[in-house]
Amino acid sequence: MKLNKEVYFCTKCQKVITSFEDVYFVESESSKGFCSEGCIEHFYRPYCEHFNSTEKQLRSNMGLLNEQCLSVLIQKPLHLDFLVKNPNEIWCMKNELNELVYSFITLSNDVYYIGLSLAYETRPSFLFLSTATQNMELLNEFRIGSEIVDKAKFTKSTSSNGKMYIDDNDYQYVESKKSLIMAQILQQRSPTDIPFEKFHLYEEFFEVTLTGADEIYEHQDDTGDLLYTYIKSFYKQGISFYYYVICLNLSGNEVEQNCAATIAPIVSFPSLDGQMYRSYNKGKLISGTLKN
Repeated sequence: MKLNKEVYFCTKCQKVITSFEDVYFVESESSKGFCSEGCIEHFYRPYCEHFNSTEKQLRSNMGLLNEQCLSVLIQKPLHLDFLVKNPNEIWCMKNELNELVYSFITLSNDVYYIGLSLAYETRPSFLFLSTATQNMELLNEFRIGSEIVDKAKFTKSTSSNGKMYIDDNDYQYVESKKSLIMAQILQQRSPTDIPFEKFHLYEEFFEVTLTGADEIYEHQDDTGDLLYTYIKSFYKQGISFYYYVICLNLSGNEVEQNCAATIAPIVSFPSLDGQMYRSYNKGKLISGTLKN
């Protein structure tokens, strides 16, 4: 190895990483880089244990250990995705080492959903804790540091043509459709497939799948909505997987040319399972070529 060749070390295991493209980051403006998702999880495990232990103690002190709304979070894990991508409040706490922890708070049906997370390039990257409450005293404990007044950079939605915004009626419909599709995905997935809790670690593949999909399928679901499924295969660190982005047509029954702004990405996920691929390469192939 030449002395002038760039070299990086995993923050957790100290393994040498010879290419910057193979370094995983979960914090912006941080030199902490990792060789794998496993090392990320192991490194931040004490953080997760700390926040979970603190929340449990707070709930114990307030008599909220069995708060009923917690069951909603368990039964509908999509709320985790909802709260960090569409927060009503964002709070940020900075310590003396300039390390940042974000608190994302979303109000839905009189329940506050809360996520403590790191952020990379204004996107939630590693979730330390997720919880829900209807108790204002407990909620205030999660309003940490300073509130971010301008939430736009955290909440902007994107389409294959750039920025996209939808009105409140469409937003509510998208969320209901999103819940239905995600429930189907979680039912179909194999127990050995990439777990839901790790989906956020694959968000870097979202944009490239939308802009450079290997295949795009169009089909009408049981409710008559027109869906588009973008599929792209990836190979990283010796593992092959597919990344899927499912989009909903908000413009009506048929999509005309040059109206990409009416196509809303609603669900994205990775999968190692070939059976999952066969379940989602359905309908009319409108871009790309069929693969074996």
